[in-house]
Amino acid sequence: MRPAFLRCPAATLCLFVQMLEAQTLDDMPLGRYQRKPSLVARFEGVLASIFRARSKFLVPFSTAAVSVRCHHHSICEPVWDTIRWCSPGSLMSKLWTQKLVEEAMEHDPGPSYATVPGITALALDNFQIHSNYGAFSSGGNRGERIEMTTWMSLALPAAMAPPGFSVHGMLGDGGIFRTDIRRDDFVAAFSPFNQEILDSKRKRFLMWLDKTADGTYETCPSRAWQNPHPPTRQFHNPPIFDRTQSSYEDVNVSLDIVRGHRNHKDSDCVGIGGDGLTYGRLVHRLAQNPQYYLCTTPVVLPILGLHPHKSHHLLEGGFRLYGPLVLRMALLVDNKQINDKPDVSEFNPHHYFLEHVIGRAFCEFVVEISRTGCDYHAVAQFIRLSERNTSFAMVVHFIYDFLLLYKDFRMHTRMNSSKELNVDMRESVGIYRQGHKTN
Repeated sequence: MRPAFLRCPAATLCLFVQMLEAQTLDDMPLGRYQRKPSLVARFEGVLASIFRARSKFLVPFSTAAVSVRCHHHSICEPVWDTIRWCSPGSLMSKLWTQKLVEEAMEHDPGPSYATVPGITALALDNFQIHSNYGAFSSGGNRGERIEMTTWMSLALPAAMAPPGFSVHGMLGDGGIFRTDIRRDDFVAAFSPFNQEILDSKRKRFLMWLDKTADGTYETCPSRAWQNPHPPTRQFHNPPIFDRTQSSYEDVNVSLDIVRGHRNHKDSDCVGIGGDGLTYGRLVHRLAQNPQYYLCTTPVVLPILGLHPHKSHHLLEGGFRLYGPLVLRMALLVDNKQINDKPDVSEFNPHHYFLEHVIGRAFCEFVVEISRTGCDYHAVAQFIRLSERNTSFAMVVHFIYDFLLLYKDFRMHTRMNSSKELNVDMRESVGIYRQGHKTN
């Protein structure tokens, strides 16, 4: 039987360290191994391997954490095994880690904040991977394209819901459809002559030109805005392979999977966010089978994504409308990245060029001109007089009809200003159509 002090892990560790420190060489008066003033234990890797060998359930926290991290990034099995062989004790096996994650998901306590009862949300989108493609093909193998629908669940904070909000009560009363508005009134709300849209355009024209005049153009109100809600908890779910949103059959399969998922199957309704294609498909499916999607829980509520989808569509439509002006400005500053039909992968350079280069320059130009003529505070008169000069009128309308709309849309998206966003989107319909975004 071992001595009592050896049955204690702490005593065993201390004794092991003392034995290593006691080793000496013939020509060295001090021990061969000396402690260094470091927070990292010198023998941590050796001891971790020794204690882990006793049982698969005795795993150092660092080893388990690194294993879960590798699992999160989908490290392939050859790389995983290589790391284990080159650095013993740094990783557990891939099977052990996968089982740990599955058991942890079953005992997930959920978000740290209270959630809205009866309603959940998710976001999905198409995703493609081009695998084994090369500059040339040999043996008849030209690679393959892997298609899937990636999606994640969202836990909505209860603080976002208005007082007395109850999805179950709303569904029970048949209140999912609005009865307080007529179709003609709804259509009229999108007119460019709608009074609410005109007031919004005038208000932002004065606000941003005033900020330009006092030198605070770059000071966006949304940058100083503090979100009153906690960070939204996200649950990244496994992809739905071989299914996209390009056909109704794929949409049906995806809807059945997400509605039956453990995060949503007990909800009264689920909000599904996506791009224009996804939104259009969902709306059509609801119209084709309302009994299934609107009369059985969870009820499906399609939601059109604001950013980056709608932001890019708005930017692309504006660049198509004012392409000659934008390209001329890009030529003057020798910016070769800018084109009049930007792809979504080119969003960032076009966004910066629009908002921080020509946007600021045009606003400063308009403010400077207004000091020697009609004051820009008389908005209607200023725009009418600007149309006497075609070049200046193009600059003014670029600011009034597109640039400041885009800036306000981005600002209201960051601030989650739902009422203002509704007005912005109603005004943006014409520009979306110009960008060939019919969904």
